[in-house]
Amino acid sequence: MEEAGGGPEAQYERLALDTALSTLLAVLLYVAVKVSVDRLRHWRARVSVLIVGAGPVGLTAALVAVRSGKVLKLTLLDERYRAALLCRPQQIALQPRSVRFLLALGVDFDNMEGCWDNEHFFTRIGVFQEHLLSILEQQKYRQEIRILLGTKASTRLPAVRAAAAGTLRVALALPGD
Repeated sequence: MEEAGGGPEAQYERLALDTALSTLLAVLLYVAVKVSVDRLRHWRARVSVLIVGAGPVGLTAALVAVRSGKVLKLTLLDERYRAALLCRPQQIALQPRSVRFLLALGVDFDNMEGCWDNEHFFTRIGVFQEHLLSILEQQKYRQEIRILLGTKASTRLPAVRAAAAGTLRVALALPGD
């Protein structure tokens, strides 16, 4: 005699189907919660960054910050105007380790005025700064980046202090670096 719900095989099939559906629902719920929590952590981990000084070190710091993916807003200040930055005639020599580091950040030495000698790259500081500024300006469309050349940090000091009270991280690159 068979029961109203069918035989034992039909009951086992329904039980197996219910178990599979329950497991699938639990896994999907877990994945949705995990992804949401990870996005929230990533969003909360983002910080505002202020860099004072647009020399080679300051611009490299800005590029590292932007490429980290942790920057909500980046502000770069330098009291020199762009023309004063880019006409610097001093030479810079980048050793192989620095070149590898900068290549990983997206610096394209093949499209930069300069020369190679024994795995070292030689160029003018102004050319190097112009290249890094162009990379940062390309990132402006994806992230909030403000490049304020011709702006003394002391004129922005009240805003800097107010922001520092929050979640601002300050990186200093002294003029002439």
